[in-house]
Amino acid sequence: MLINLIPKVFYNHLQDGLDLFVSGLGFKVLHQDDDLAVVARDGAKAYLVESPEFAAKDRPEIAIETDTIDALFAEISFRAPHLLHRNGATITLKPWGAREFGVLDKTDVCVIFRQWPEQRSNSAMPDEQPKFESTSLAGARFHDVNLRSSSFDDVALADASFSNVSFKGAKFANIDFRNVEISNANLAGMTINGILVTDLLHGRAP
Repeated sequence: MLINLIPKVFYNHLQDGLDLFVSGLGFKVLHQDDDLAVVARDGAKAYLVESPEFAAKDRPEIAIETDTIDALFAEISFRAPHLLHRNGATITLKPWGAREFGVLDKTDVCVIFRQWPEQRSNSAMPDEQPKFESTSLAGARFHDVNLRSSSFDDVALADASFSNVSFKGAKFANIDFRNVEISNANLAGMTINGILVTDLLHGRAP
């Protein structure tokens, strides 16, 4: 029985691979020595190898399939927005039926995140939803993202924009909302400091 197909990615400097997979994509280091790192997250794994010779021959494109693409996109948009691929900086429905977005590191290694319709999670637990705490998302751009049941606590959102976004059941507390733009959003059950946004909009807040 085949278990996993694990890519080996070559870099001039091992740290460049760690910057992408660990700092950018949230992988954990399982092993590291002078010229090799084994990194993993959930069921995905990669070998990062320092080898200028082989790095010069190939900059690969790697696809990772997921069943929580909305939460993953929101996390990476927050964690490392500079990595979002210019041709895949939003979740896009492709002609072949998958929803995808991509990241690209400074060495031109590309990682595509892909979710097929049958991979949509029907029983996502609350802890799979994005949680943002004590950070800044000022100026961030979120488009076509599911932030249902996410939580934002002590987050700067000044000048951020959200379009085609679901905030259903999302909780906000101690937020800087200056100049935030929200369009075509589902606000059902969304709360700010414990108060329903729908009540705030209709002047029913206590």
